[in-house]
Amino acid sequence: MVGSDTNVRARTRAERLKKQRTQDKNCITLEKIACLNHVPTQPMPQEILNEIKNLPHVRSEFVRLERKLGTGSFGEVWEGVATRLPMREVETRVAVKTLRQECAEAEKIKFMKEAILMNNFDHPNIVKLLGVCLEGHKDYIILELMEGGDLLNFLRASSPTDSFPSQLSLRDILSMLIDVGRGGAYLESNRHVHRDLAARNCLISSRAPHPHRVTKIGALRFPPDQNETSFSEGELP
Repeated sequence: MVGSDTNVRARTRAERLKKQRTQDKNCITLEKIACLNHVPTQPMPQEILNEIKNLPHVRSEFVRLERKLGTGSFGEVWEGVATRLPMREVETRVAVKTLRQECAEAEKIKFMKEAILMNNFDHPNIVKLLGVCLEGHKDYIILELMEGGDLLNFLRASSPTDSFPSQLSLRDILSMLIDVGRGGAYLESNRHVHRDLAARNCLISSRAPHPHRVTKIGALRFPPDQNETSFSEGELP
């Protein structure tokens, strides 16, 4: 009975959130959000503020950072635990992208736009946004945790050596390729180009041999602003 009541509450909350988003007439398309350029000396565009309101918000006191996973473009990435996430009644292990406190205003806008972008996608092969914390001194993007890490390091660790053959079968490799292809096709169907689709930006659910291992696309980005270049020197996107 307890499990049934929990499922009913979760469905009710999900339906309420969906209804609120449907009723919000101020929501704008991804294309419009991507084209918004914010001037630091001016107030943040109302369109971005409206989209931020629609994000699933979590208070920082319900997010506990436990282990540093690495450093991202905006700050550090941590593994942690979150409670009171929307549509989740129990503690959830999560990945948390943090924003450096000393970052420029333009970086803060990009950080928020990344959260807005991820909130618009829902697919089994796209890393899912679980919530955001935007409290000024603690700005987090909370994502589902992919415990296997990135695909690039996984493939390198699984490469055959003189002493041991590869632990990956052809079926394993094809399964990962199909997962990435499905995620990419979903993004394309939503008129979004990833811009940096590489093994380092794909994540796997587990490194252990498992028939239900899943590969997902992460690190989604908006197209560059007009005053940005699409290529870094000596490096393809």
